[in-house]
Amino acid sequence: MNNIYKTPGSNLSRDDETEQRPGLAWKIFFWLLTALMLISIFAIFYIENLNALDYFDMLIFSVSILGLYGYAFSKKIGARIIWRVVFYILITWSIFYEVFSPFILNIPQYGEAGVIDIWLLFNIIYLPLFMSLYYYGFKSEHIWKQR
Repeated sequence: MNNIYKTPGSNLSRDDETEQRPGLAWKIFFWLLTALMLISIFAIFYIENLNALDYFDMLIFSVSILGLYGYAFSKKIGARIIWRVVFYILITWSIFYEVFSPFILNIPQYGEAGVIDIWLLFNIIYLPLFMSLYYYGFKSEHIWKQR
């Protein structure tokens, strides 16, 4: 006799489950950040008093955009461990460069002294970038299982 109170079973394995794949919003976000990066590259010719931290910021931002590309378009770029490390470097660097450096060490960013104003809110753009690198390095099994 069948037990009517028993939960029905399934023969699905974890490989059969559909993963959340990046949508169109991530692709749009990638192109937005790419445009901002290109603008900042051309702007360095017109900004005075750039320091080594500013150039390093552009380098880290460029590498992060590459990771965003990999996630948004489901492309495997390099090894997964690289993007896990880049994720932690980006968070650490962002806290140092956006908060600690201009307000505690008084090191100017892109030639300007740190001022708490509406432009500080612009750093919210980093949150989706953090999320994309986290998803890319830690949660995107469908990308890293590709051959």
